[in-house]
Amino acid sequence: MKMDLKEKSSQNDSLTEGQKLRIKKGKERALMIRQSRLTAHPYNNGDVVSIDKTIIKIGSTNYKDTGGGFLLEENSEKLEELVIIITTFIFQLYNTFLDNSSRRTSSDYRAR
Repeated sequence: MKMDLKEKSSQNDSLTEGQKLRIKKGKERALMIRQSRLTAHPYNNGDVVSIDKTIIKIGSTNYKDTGGGFLLEENSEKLEELVIIITTFIFQLYNTFLDNSSRRTSSDYRAR
């Protein structure tokens, strides 16, 4: 009960343009899905290491598990730089305040 080539070709001729278009789109979609499966995963290059229960390291980037289904990227180098800059600024501001207050005399504090 196999169809020979003549019967198959006659069935293809009887398809409407809409059916042919649908078949073509289905083939293209199937090809895209097949190719996406073959695409390398973006994290394959980095080793995944769990530092503790809340921090995951992928490559050179640390991610913190928020517990709500999200991973926050931790960039410790930038955070350390920011802490150093802020600490330096506060220290300089405090020293400026001390310098200005040491120059004042008791008459500067009297009510005017």
